[in-house]
Amino acid sequence: MKPCHLSKPLHIILQLSVCIFFSASSIFAQSTIIGLRFNNQTVSSVKLNVMPPGKGGNQSEAKVGDQLVSGTKLIIPPNTIVILQSPGGKQKLTSTTGAPMEYTLEITPKGENHITQGVGAQIENTVNKTVGYNYKVNNGKGTTAASKGTVFTFTDLSQPNNEQAKITTEEGTINIIDEIPVRIAGAPEKPDKHGGTLTKSVSRLQSQGQGQFTSSNQPVNYNNYDEAISAISSEVSGESDPDEKADDLTCLGDLFMDNEQPAKAIAPFREAAKIYEEEYGDDDLSTLEAKLSLAEALMNSDKDDDANKILADVESILEDNLSVDLDDLDYVKEENDQEAQEVICEDITETYGLLGWLYEIKGDEKKSDEYYDKMDEGCK
Repeated sequence: MKPCHLSKPLHIILQLSVCIFFSASSIFAQSTIIGLRFNNQTVSSVKLNVMPPGKGGNQSEAKVGDQLVSGTKLIIPPNTIVILQSPGGKQKLTSTTGAPMEYTLEITPKGENHITQGVGAQIENTVNKTVGYNYKVNNGKGTTAASKGTVFTFTDLSQPNNEQAKITTEEGTINIIDEIPVRIAGAPEKPDKHGGTLTKSVSRLQSQGQGQFTSSNQPVNYNNYDEAISAISSEVSGESDPDEKADDLTCLGDLFMDNEQPAKAIAPFREAAKIYEEEYGDDDLSTLEAKLSLAEALMNSDKDDDANKILADVESILEDNLSVDLDDLDYVKEENDQEAQEVICEDITETYGLLGWLYEIKGDEKKSDEYYDKMDEGCK
């Protein structure tokens, strides 16, 4: 039974706000490289892995003027700076620790999602002064931010099993959503095979000059499941931010599941999945996790047909994602890029874990164990 947020224990969401409404298939659903630096020198091209969505088209070099369509992934080596211009603003990407970083651009009908991952991976954002909350930055482990025209810096410092991010606001105000652990009667939740722990979201505003925000692992404690369910239900009813609401709906569903009330978990999981799909698309990790949670609740409520329909859709997406990632892995192996291999292996390992969970829900123990074993082995 999956606890709140499958992938990582902590989720800080910095949603940077820009009101941009366009189709991801339009010509505007892209970003342009407007600057490159290597070893503190301005250059016109630089060695880094550019991986557009789907199979094929990978490149080992980026040039000023290159355009990145939605879904493109960059693996940026140390001592390299990439400056992008997107419809919603400007992004400066670099690693602060000498380790490679991964960056992915996603543009949906709801707006822009900029995902940066890796120890020390940093993105400085200068966002257009418009209204709305649709320019987002996250670390793929649970961090996103929002504001109405802002300058802010987001640094991912996550290590395995320890999500952490630091956020500094240079101009304007951002809304930070931080996922914190939930404890029932003081007993810590034990991570399951998926690596998740029970969490809920708390939000705060941070304005220019208020110092640096660092994500927290300070838990909130409830005396029993009834108290936790009542408290989270009350919070959800008053929340307007889509990420915060979806996170807490997922938490509410997990509480019902842990309290052996799967039928009551169906509605919050279904609503959370709908929000994530609208905000991030049907192949986003958060969307897939929420749909697997929903399928599990349906299966445990004797609604096998409904559950199997969801599982079939999720399985198809996961298999496609895995195929693309394995293709990218073969590409960087040919390039003899060991650092890029390690970054892509993390994505592959996450997909193995989701497939293991999917087959666990289906009751296929053999295939479930097979994927969990692959998750543990990584890319060996």
